[in-house]
Amino acid sequence: FFAAYPDMAVEMAASESPTTIIEDGFDLAIHSGDLPDSNLVARKFAQTMIILVATPQYVMRYGMPESPEDLRRFPALVFVERGSAQPWSIGSGQNAKRIIPTGVFRTSDIEQMRMGVLEHLGIAQAPAWLFAAELREGTVLRLLTPFERTVPIVAVRPASRRISAKVRIFIEHLEKTFAL
Repeated sequence: FFAAYPDMAVEMAASESPTTIIEDGFDLAIHSGDLPDSNLVARKFAQTMIILVATPQYVMRYGMPESPEDLRRFPALVFVERGSAQPWSIGSGQNAKRIIPTGVFRTSDIEQMRMGVLEHLGIAQAPAWLFAAELREGTVLRLLTPFERTVPIVAVRPASRRISAKVRIFIEHLEKTFAL
């Protein structure tokens, strides 16, 4: 992107809520998953699998879950938002199950969750891209693969604001880079 547009600058910030990013004055947010009802416009440019992962060491110690219901008895890494544990959605469509994970490590930061998995603290539900290198190397395992689901990755912007040329160019670059 910067090679093609050397005069453009990009400032990045992290938040689990695209609404927060926009409220903080950013022109655009990148969000994985379904967009909560809001006054934002979303444009899909990619997709990712949401998977369950754990290390081989964790599986050796605790065993392998055999069903979504079985997950309730396994220590997990709990992702929290505004102090509340975020439920896992296992599977998709009408067969989807919601499970509230429990464990000794709770965080609102996806990178801390990743590190917790690598430290063998529990099972996590995460986008596949977060563990791509570890999955290739075999240092992390996918669990309950029949219950994985695909979610969109979207560029999110305020509906009330006219899209600037710079934002439009950046979104188009994302679409070309991650062509579906």
